[in-house]
Amino acid sequence: MKRALNILIVDDHPMTVDSYINLLLEVELQDFKPNFIKCYNCKGAYDAILFHSKQNINIDLTLIDLNLLDIPLQRSPRFRYKVRHPFRSKGRHDSTAKV
Repeated sequence: MKRALNILIVDDHPMTVDSYINLLLEVELQDFKPNFIKCYNCKGAYDAILFHSKQNINIDLTLIDLNLLDIPLQRSPRFRYKVRHPFRSKGRHDSTAKV
């Protein structure tokens, strides 16, 4: 049985998101079944990350358009921390740390 590979794609252009999906579907992922999570703004991405985190579902790969216009979350220390350190557990370097 193939293991799910959760891929979060964040871009404000739906055509670009679909293009990434089509490209990734052409790659042979061997033992993985890709599950695409599409978001079109930073808020949607943040909500998707929180939702999957609460469900104990890992996001294995994230593709983000860093030129999105609704950027208040990009300036958020918590958002930057989650993007830069997605595999760190809470503790000394928890999600409220300044980055």
